[in-house]
Amino acid sequence: MSNFSQTEKNPKCPVYIIIKSKAVASLLQNSLKKTINEEKICILRDIKDLPSNFGNNTYIITENNRAFIPKISKISPKRNIKIFVYVQNIYNLNENDLIFFIKHGIDHIIHPGNIQYLTYETFIDLKIFKKKHYNAFIDKESTLLADLCQRFDSTDARGSSKIDIYGISNHINTIVSNARKISQTDSNVLITGESGTGKEFIARLIHNESKRNQKPMVSINCGAFPEGLLESELFGYKKGAFTGAFSDKPGRFELADKATLFLDEIGDMSLSLQVKLLRVIQEREIEPIGAIRPKKIDARIISATNKNLEDMISKNKYREDFYYRINVIPIHLAPLRERKTDIIILIYYFLKKFSAYQNNNVYGMSEDALMTLLNYDWYGNIREVENIIEMLVVLNENGLIVSKDIPQKYFKISASREDSQVKPMSAIYNFEVPDINNTQISLKHEIEKIELEIIRKAMKISGGIKEKAAKMLGLNRTTLIEKLKRYEKNNKYK
Repeated sequence: MSNFSQTEKNPKCPVYIIIKSKAVASLLQNSLKKTINEEKICILRDIKDLPSNFGNNTYIITENNRAFIPKISKISPKRNIKIFVYVQNIYNLNENDLIFFIKHGIDHIIHPGNIQYLTYETFIDLKIFKKKHYNAFIDKESTLLADLCQRFDSTDARGSSKIDIYGISNHINTIVSNARKISQTDSNVLITGESGTGKEFIARLIHNESKRNQKPMVSINCGAFPEGLLESELFGYKKGAFTGAFSDKPGRFELADKATLFLDEIGDMSLSLQVKLLRVIQEREIEPIGAIRPKKIDARIISATNKNLEDMISKNKYREDFYYRINVIPIHLAPLRERKTDIIILIYYFLKKFSAYQNNNVYGMSEDALMTLLNYDWYGNIREVENIIEMLVVLNENGLIVSKDIPQKYFKISASREDSQVKPMSAIYNFEVPDINNTQISLKHEIEKIELEIIRKAMKISGGIKEKAAKMLGLNRTTLIEKLKRYEKNNKYK
């Protein structure tokens, strides 16, 4: 294995690895050995062991260390260096981690899932691995965000039902992992969550990964039909069963035989129809309207709702016995505002998708615009993110989406921040005056602590928009930026 002594012999190694774990360093080295000689890979003990100058086409691979990364990112000449950060579990990253990586110009994230694909390449273009648009915070060309844009995909056996689920939160990773386990059973599933969280995508994932994927998943929105029509849609009818029944019509249960039936918005189903469905689930047979004998069916039922069914049961608006029949295995999708890393990834994904689809010249989004969207509550969840990004891409004429392009509703402070919004600045911070007595203190240090706390509060209330925060503080925007840079330099503002 390469070691520190090699740094002195070859001060311009193409690859420097600064990882405390010998096992991880060895894995990185073995992966790189496919494309570069082992003697050109230097494994160092500390960032201090890096040489003072570097050759072109240099890789620096370090761990997720908040002390190392800012120092490495300032190494010059930056354009000749590609910076990698190794993360043991990318699903444990939070939105502050992602923003930290973007701010410090990290080129790639390495983790156990992609370490085997790590290769060494010389730079065809010195800027190819850096952001191509330096005024964009979210850049559609970002290799870092491409690494973080984790996709969970699935296709049924016929190759006709393909789904892609994007996210980097621990929540969505757990949901997808559990859905794939559930797919190997025939148990009924109830998926709950707010509108737009992707309930149907999870249902399709379960179907696509199951043994029933030879046939398509059959879907019906229970809230889109009146009770009588919904019954005929579910169970079908025989010719002559009622006026207008000119021929037999198979119901959704029959169409889903040996496959999956997805009952969307099941919280809107009437009590009388719940009784009929209860028997279908119990007996595994249906009676089409007008039929004289029941018909056996084998359909796996996946239901979804954005309503609180347990609350409806307590108010006698939903049948408890039916609830327990459909809720054998529960899956709850958390709202997007509770998994903000996914917001960043979805903004990046939809930015790329719509700029390509619309043949548009939009290349990125400013930091202020991202912070505005990141602090919004997203009650429409993923569907709302998709819609607003499409609108911003279509209407943009400058290539960069900035905060002034965003509709005013997205600047509203969320309910969780309303209390701090209505209070004056003097009432939202609470400082303890240090007990001086005979002890010497640093007045400058104590004043800096107070100033930093006020800046933090102002940035939080303004949703991260520096111009608004500066106005609240009675400062010029450039003055606030300089203060933030000074505190960031000293690792005080994070």
